[in-house]
Amino acid sequence: MPLNRTTPGVYIQEQSAFPNSVLQVETAVPAFIGYTPQVNPKVGAKLFEPLLIASMGDFLNYFGYPADPKTGKMPPQYTPAYYLTPLKKAPDKGQSYTLNGTIYAIEPDPATVWYLYASLLLFFENGGQKAYIVSVGTYGLPSNAPIQPGDPLVNPNVKLAELQQGLECLKKEASVTMYVFPEATLLSVAENGTLMETTLRQCGEMQTAMAFFDIIGARTPDPTLWEQDIQTFRENTGTNGLSYGTAYYPFLKTTAFSADQVTVTNVQGDTTPLNDPATQKQILAIILEQMNVLPPSGVMAGIYALTDANYGVWQAPANVAPISVSGLTKLLTDDEQAGLNVDVISGKSINAFRSFPGRGILVWGARTLDGNSADWMYISVRRTATMIEQSIKLALRSYVVQPNDPSTWTFIKAMLENFLNNIWKEGALQGAKPDEAFSVQIGLGVTMTAQDILDGYFRVTVLVAIKHPAEFMVITLEQDMVGP
Repeated sequence: MPLNRTTPGVYIQEQSAFPNSVLQVETAVPAFIGYTPQVNPKVGAKLFEPLLIASMGDFLNYFGYPADPKTGKMPPQYTPAYYLTPLKKAPDKGQSYTLNGTIYAIEPDPATVWYLYASLLLFFENGGQKAYIVSVGTYGLPSNAPIQPGDPLVNPNVKLAELQQGLECLKKEASVTMYVFPEATLLSVAENGTLMETTLRQCGEMQTAMAFFDIIGARTPDPTLWEQDIQTFRENTGTNGLSYGTAYYPFLKTTAFSADQVTVTNVQGDTTPLNDPATQKQILAIILEQMNVLPPSGVMAGIYALTDANYGVWQAPANVAPISVSGLTKLLTDDEQAGLNVDVISGKSINAFRSFPGRGILVWGARTLDGNSADWMYISVRRTATMIEQSIKLALRSYVVQPNDPSTWTFIKAMLENFLNNIWKEGALQGAKPDEAFSVQIGLGVTMTAQDILDGYFRVTVLVAIKHPAEFMVITLEQDMVGP
């Protein structure tokens, strides 16, 4: 109400008793960047435009093949082609199968292999609530030929430029906190490296999201040379923004697709063995098993979302059993995982899925790619710091161009301390009492000089003690002499 009152009377002037509050930003909102069955413009879906969905039903509405208008039945959303190729002898690399006395290779047409649809299924099954979809294209034409046993799976329809354009459009979506590229491993090694470096650079610049990377070669690891794939991955991620990236190994054997989703229409090449019903069933089972081998990034995005919802972003997304995962393409030992978790040369840590007797398959690792950093080694620390930074950043926007004076400083200090006290109570910060967990410093001669104020600079320093996961638990056992 204006102060220049000219009419006699009683006036009420309300004054705020409490400062504005800092609202915690969402932490588990992934963007899946890749290829979709189609893009339906009738409902607002567009290429290279992030679209938020909350279920697989939403995905099918915007990006799926439509239901038959007469029967209402949904068609298959993913129909890869697999070739039966007779061989004179078992190949030196890769898998082969003996069918009715003849050796066969059963390998896919690489141009028909896509991962986004199945990865999204696994995301929702593992606890995901919502995600942005960035369609960079629809399924391309088949190449009409299979890969050779043991060869890398490279889809010629997956284009680096299209995935980079999808990444670029996310610069306008600060609410996205995770970048997932299900089809990135279908690029060549060199192009995959370029995409990873570009992604980490963008993550470092925006400081809002983490990138999930899968590893080329993890689909069918060589029994003796698999570590070369790890070395290649480390060499191709660059050196920038490593704390904003994380990787998981190996690929997962899942139950994303069921037996009724594989028919003889998926089979190409020498289809003679299909004439025998028993052999046909065997072939379809092999194809189903291969279709269900998927990169782990979609599963992990769901696990991050579930962990955040149940415990908070400060809880490490590890020691968790993934849903719809029945096996691993490689069973790692302790010694083998040691080489993934700690690398003295590059420092780039890779998290593992492990199978343990009596416990099943677990996520067994919680590190970023910046494994040599004492500050940003752990995923939960990096993501908690990002949550705090972004929450404070959004809250302080209402104070831009406000007077840079003690009154404003008092309000801001109280607002930030209240926010930090709340997340300390929830378990995000260490310390038995608030002053051991955080501090907020602000003011002339504390964080600002007189020249800062004249130049329009407002500076506040926030110190936090973020909890670190107990990665190595050491038990000391000592025998004691029996007393008298």
